[in-house]
Amino acid sequence: MSSKDQQKPRPDLHTINVVSCRSSAAQKGTISGIIDITGLRRGAFAEAMTSASKGDRILYHVGEHCAGAHRADARAAFEGGSVLLTMRKRDQFVFEYIAIPVAPKPA
Repeated sequence: MSSKDQQKPRPDLHTINVVSCRSSAAQKGTISGIIDITGLRRGAFAEAMTSASKGDRILYHVGEHCAGAHRADARAAFEGGSVLLTMRKRDQFVFEYIAIPVAPKPA
């Protein structure tokens, strides 16, 4: 049997990342965690923005393309300068779409 056949199935990376971020936050005090709103109703993005702390990440969609209930809210926040939008590959053809709140620019 080849080593490829002996590999164990990959665990859900999202679960691992949430746990590791929260535990590192407790140890280092720098990362607060991931706010997962992927399964929540429209409008949850604004609530996540108000509750987000420095270093938080808002996971607003997981899939092949950026879509879902929070896509328009994330884009509007990006255009307003409130967040940076990133994506991370989770698996083949599956990406995590993440909004990172940024400090407002001084007036």
